[in-house]
Amino acid sequence: MNKLICTLLVLTCLIGCNSDDSANTAFIIPQPTNVELTSGTYLIKNDVKIVLESGDEQTLVIADQLSDFIKAQLAVNIYINEEPPGDDYSSIVLRKESSGNVTEPEAYTLAINNEEISITANENHGLFNGIQSLKQLIFTQQKDNEIPQLVVTDQPTFSYRGMMLDVSRHFFSVEEVKRFIDLMALYKLNKFHWHLTDDQGWRIEIKQYPLLTDIGSYRFESMLEKNYEPYIGDGIPHSGFYTQEQIKEVVAYAAERFVEVIPEIEMPGHAMAALAAYPELGCFDINYQVSTSWWESFGVMCPKESTFEIVEHILDEVIILFPSKYVHIGGDEVAINTWQQSNLAQQVIQEHNLKDEHALQGYFFDRVSQYLVTKGKQAIGWDEVLEKNIQSQPTVMIWRDLDLLAKAQEQNTSVILTPGLYTYFDYYQGNSETEPLAQCCFLPVEEVYKMPVDYSADYNVDILGGQGQLWSAFIKTESRLQYMALPRMPALAEVLWSTQSQKDFAHFKDKMKAHEVYLSNKEINYRVIQ
Repeated sequence: MNKLICTLLVLTCLIGCNSDDSANTAFIIPQPTNVELTSGTYLIKNDVKIVLESGDEQTLVIADQLSDFIKAQLAVNIYINEEPPGDDYSSIVLRKESSGNVTEPEAYTLAINNEEISITANENHGLFNGIQSLKQLIFTQQKDNEIPQLVVTDQPTFSYRGMMLDVSRHFFSVEEVKRFIDLMALYKLNKFHWHLTDDQGWRIEIKQYPLLTDIGSYRFESMLEKNYEPYIGDGIPHSGFYTQEQIKEVVAYAAERFVEVIPEIEMPGHAMAALAAYPELGCFDINYQVSTSWWESFGVMCPKESTFEIVEHILDEVIILFPSKYVHIGGDEVAINTWQQSNLAQQVIQEHNLKDEHALQGYFFDRVSQYLVTKGKQAIGWDEVLEKNIQSQPTVMIWRDLDLLAKAQEQNTSVILTPGLYTYFDYYQGNSETEPLAQCCFLPVEEVYKMPVDYSADYNVDILGGQGQLWSAFIKTESRLQYMALPRMPALAEVLWSTQSQKDFAHFKDKMKAHEVYLSNKEINYRVIQ
């Protein structure tokens, strides 16, 4: 259905189908832990006073964000800790205190009554989450400047609620990345996994190794759609990378929205862009080129001491840029046949008494993982590392088979759920003949909403949370990126935030339809929820 028509239908329903009950509905995503609605509404007046009862500089930044939103959305006057010129104004109180149910870092209470709007939290992150819920109540209002009176008490089920964005296959600008982070923050997602390197491009400036971006960030063309065999290119050069100053800018922007940025520097596989820049990272004296086809994985680093030295120098610069305790180092899809043909690789296997090339893959990952530990960091790897006899106990993203939770339990590793069947948002959302080109497969929003997350009865394993994946081989523009993310990203946010008893897909659809009006007004692309 045409998006404009659907938006008009939603607007008609929201404006013309109001009963007293429908006017008193909280369209909050993700669904809060508890919502107590009363029969009244609260009118946000032309003058609004935001009161900071306690807090710090970060609390003021949060208040400024709320002020900017309300002014843009409602066109009212905002006063932060200042008296409005008259007596007739609305009050929004931001209160930091530890009491009752508001003791967790991300927990909050949002209370709206006849007198005021108040958000209470133990920490600034909780205040920020409460503001996101208030913003949603405001932009889904059904009468001018009126929002329902209610009490929301809320906190997340999982601490890790993330999205991964691949900028290697197609590059996205700093401003596009910021807007993506804004969407994440709106739905209380708090981990941004930034996939910065792969076969198709190296996207982060490393000052000690400038060729990584001078050469590795550029490919002379990309494969045309899905023309793998025979290969057909589009003849269009593709390039782009982030300077270290731009990285700092994005990290700071995300931090103001309580989103932690986790970099991924792929190794030892998916390294063709790095090898094109510095061939000495490879096992063979050949002319490596940045890949122009998708999903190639034969670009493999050689497990020699000079490689580890370069890798450590690269990570030294990465670590400085990202305050997160995590650094993702990949570890997946290593073309071990490359090592089978390499005398250097075979020598390392013998010297370290390794069983085979699979064990060598584990050795490589462990070497780098243990180096990160010496720098106060924790490695993340894709789930292949669970099968490579690793010793360093990284955090593992399980993407292939959730049965690998058994191996995670055996190896005492923490887990982030990233199963392709539920979280690969580069899959089709509908009929492949009518939907935009996608990688493969079929992942409608209702399947995302069904993702299982409670494995406590079956496995004794620390599940930190989950994450959606946006691999960008077939996502060339910001508009397409938004379309592939929405509404699946909000659905995943609810899966990871809300308790099982709060989850209701029919209710989620109603809420998402109300959100579509706001998304359209902000010119954010999305797939209309059916």
